[in-house]
Amino acid sequence: MKWIPIRLIIAVCIASLATVTSSPAQSRATFASVAERYDVLPGEVYRSINGWDGKLDFYLPVQGQNHPLIMFIHGGGWTQSSKEAEMLYILPYLQQGWAVANVEYRIASTAKAPTAVMDCRCAFDWIQRNATKFRIDPRKIVAAGISAGGHLALSVGTVEPMDGTADCFKSTAKPAAVINLFGPSDLTELISGPKSFPQAIEWFRGVERPDTVAELISPIRHLTSRTPPTLTVHGVDDEIIPHSQSVELHRKLTKLGVRNQLISLRSRGHGGFSALEWNRAYRHIITFVKRELRGAEGGTRTR
Repeated sequence: MKWIPIRLIIAVCIASLATVTSSPAQSRATFASVAERYDVLPGEVYRSINGWDGKLDFYLPVQGQNHPLIMFIHGGGWTQSSKEAEMLYILPYLQQGWAVANVEYRIASTAKAPTAVMDCRCAFDWIQRNATKFRIDPRKIVAAGISAGGHLALSVGTVEPMDGTADCFKSTAKPAAVINLFGPSDLTELISGPKSFPQAIEWFRGVERPDTVAELISPIRHLTSRTPPTLTVHGVDDEIIPHSQSVELHRKLTKLGVRNQLISLRSRGHGGFSALEWNRAYRHIITFVKRELRGAEGGTRTR
């Protein structure tokens, strides 16, 4: 969950805009034409609690109604980064003409685990409740995230509420699908033992009964046959989040009969894919999301 150089992100997004397309017309699209097709609504407040306002930025197609939406969650090991720092990862989704909500949440310096999980679930519920206002199809919201954001996207689709009094936990809806870019599914392995991760330890520092909390927010512990279809992209040589976690997630989802894919790539560390590997990943992601959105016509999943 270390920072990925911004120049690499830009290169990847430029390549993705050129290659991850669904029609010849889209393949000729430029940054300028994509920008002209969207309204940007920054700083929408989805949750206010203890003096903190949780905000998200909407990128909404100028025309049309009932748009599919990607709810994107940034990484940073639950301790750093921001929605602004990682917003270029949303470009391949904009190229498809989908709406995007780029979500912030409380990192460790503001609130420890499991707060970020609760924030992201609240963001999902808020988007659903306000879907008509923003011309979003509430049945076609996909939770997607990178690194720690991948864990949080998985959590939106799996983890049960821990604060039953919060308004944002009254909904039983789940995302139409989950896209997990090399995020962990089992936090118990990251807060102690030989595979512990310093940023995970920092996120849990001072938390009462950390092992219990880690289990509560480990998506792999909460899988059911109702878990949303899930696609995971993970580097086989990831030295921070073990690739074996994604292998086990894929195995358990398959056993439960949940539609899922694991895209295993060569990488230089945690998420350090080449441009070709990133393009391969996004081709799978776009295909997967389109298929699942067609399936979402039947209605919203519930817990």
